[in-house]
Amino acid sequence: MGELRSTSMEKRHEHVVWLRDDGSAEVSYTDGHTHLFIKGVGLGPAPDGHTHDITNVLARGEKKDKRADKDKVADVKQLYKVARDFEEEARKIAKSSEDFFRGDQWEKSDEQALKAANRACLTINEIEPKIDLLSGYQRQNRQDIKFLPVEGGDARVAELLNVVVKNITDTSDMEYEETDLFEDVLIAGRGCWHVYIDRDTNIEGDIKIERWPWTDVYFGPFNKRDQSDLEYLCKTRWFSKAKLEQMYPDKAADIVAEVEALIHTGDEGFIHDGQTGDAYSEPSDPSPASITPETDPDFVKIAKKEFRLIELISREYEKVPVAFNADEDAYIAIPDGSVGDAKSLPGFRVAYRNVSRIRRQTVSAGVLLEDEFMDEFGDFNIIPVFAKLRGKHWWGKVHTAKDPQREINKRHSQLVDIMNKCATYGWFYDDRTFGGDQKAFNDWLKNASSPGFNQKVANQDKPPQKEEGVKWPGELVNLELLSTDKLREIMNINPEMLGINSKAESGVAIAEKKRQGLVGNEFLFDNLALSKKRLGRLLVRLIQKIYTPERILRIVQSNNARSPIELGGKSLDQYDPQEIVALLTNSDLTKYDVAVSESAFSPTNRRYNFIVWSELASRGVPVPPELLIELSDLGDKEKVKAQIKSMQEQAQKMEQAKIDAEIQKTLISAQSKAGPSE
Repeated sequence: MGELRSTSMEKRHEHVVWLRDDGSAEVSYTDGHTHLFIKGVGLGPAPDGHTHDITNVLARGEKKDKRADKDKVADVKQLYKVARDFEEEARKIAKSSEDFFRGDQWEKSDEQALKAANRACLTINEIEPKIDLLSGYQRQNRQDIKFLPVEGGDARVAELLNVVVKNITDTSDMEYEETDLFEDVLIAGRGCWHVYIDRDTNIEGDIKIERWPWTDVYFGPFNKRDQSDLEYLCKTRWFSKAKLEQMYPDKAADIVAEVEALIHTGDEGFIHDGQTGDAYSEPSDPSPASITPETDPDFVKIAKKEFRLIELISREYEKVPVAFNADEDAYIAIPDGSVGDAKSLPGFRVAYRNVSRIRRQTVSAGVLLEDEFMDEFGDFNIIPVFAKLRGKHWWGKVHTAKDPQREINKRHSQLVDIMNKCATYGWFYDDRTFGGDQKAFNDWLKNASSPGFNQKVANQDKPPQKEEGVKWPGELVNLELLSTDKLREIMNINPEMLGINSKAESGVAIAEKKRQGLVGNEFLFDNLALSKKRLGRLLVRLIQKIYTPERILRIVQSNNARSPIELGGKSLDQYDPQEIVALLTNSDLTKYDVAVSESAFSPTNRRYNFIVWSELASRGVPVPPELLIELSDLGDKEKVKAQIKSMQEQAQKMEQAKIDAEIQKTLISAQSKAGPSE
């Protein structure tokens, strides 16, 4: 493509040079003159005799943030507060949903009042098994990230990416992380993917994927589901002073100084050195006047000497001048001071475009711990998955089931109380019934509840008389069943999802019923799939930035040794290693060469496909045996397919031998009828 270069400074000016790959060049018109470029020599002299050397590649330098660290810390805390307030209502709902899922479903005041009155206070948790059912369905139908070629892209590139990304997901145990994340979505309404580069075990850096707790991330305001309009997010964790010093040894002195200053502030409402009482308790209600930015309990727990670490990840924009020459396919960001020179180059124009970068700033204990750009990511490395999302409100499956669940708990507790009151049958007797015979009375007490018992009484005219209790109201049972049915309807969990069926139904029919039962919950799996597409695009970018071509080749060859890989219909062993490396040099695979999709991961999904094709084969549809073997869970499939192929070839030979024998018989018979030749 060529390069834009600057020249040495002579006569208080410099030029911009467009140096082509073939060694020719163009020189900018600067300070009223230009220079002739002599191929193989350099710049010729100007009219006054001066010349320049061609030096560095012309590149846009990074602008420095000249704000003081304390101002950056204040900005990070302020943005965190905005995100916290933006999510406040949704997080309250999510926390309540987590409590409900665990079985904490009664208001404390109601629970205490019922127990004080010696009344039943039962929790019949019908939410948990329904959430477990949806979680189980996700486990049985896991999907791998898969890349497909688009717009004429090389299919071999997509196949190589599939191998490398599968290696990343396997080493990250992504299938288990995904299930934990999906349960966050079901219960709280939001789960989060976290992608990071781990250099602890490999200095080259390993791309890792994990589930990040929804409680530890705060998103700034946004409107679009894919968060393309999101400007920042905050990852948070609590750490002790000692842990912070271990994590950031170069900042240890600053951390110690800040902590010591906080401990001796003397503000009301906080526990300080020398104060008696529980050293790990928090102030019950610090007065607003006593809270300062340094002692805000949302950032510091002074009694425990714990500090909230806030990692602000934000998108920053800059208007950058770009010199471009469409004929020579050159598009180069240039310094502001070189705009005029670049415009004077033949064929070049200059346009401005907005460029965004992802910046990470880490703050804790009032200290700026890190401030860097995450250029290798190019986007946020936290990807959320929502169940329901409307504006700034999000919620999961549990939220809408809370009132029906409360009704079930209340009705069942009332039924127990009513049952206890209905079981009030007893006996009437007087002094003449047993005539003062204590033994007869004791025998009666012992045998009264026994069937067919015999009892001696003193006065047959005065036997013990039984008093029946109140009749049990069956309508209450129907009411409780109605509440249970209503909760099932609200959560879209119906019997079909459980696979309830007749023994006469086929496996395909049973599976289809389960799928139909999931219609009201498809949005959950759609949202999960959308997040994995974003995750796939991010992984492709990181692979290009972090993994060298040689490393990619090692990963692919290692996987090929375990299970043969085909690229473009050819075995990997048939390719030259350098040819494979060359396939991954495209600078923007996600835009031009591959699309992100999903493919079946779990044995359950493969088993379902196996059942479908097996039944088609049993009904006479010509299904290749190799396809059934591929869909099955058999081990050493290649060996089995080779054996089948050998058997098919042997059968074909035997069939051909029969045909040849019949032809031979026909020829012999014809010759016999014709008689001997003359």
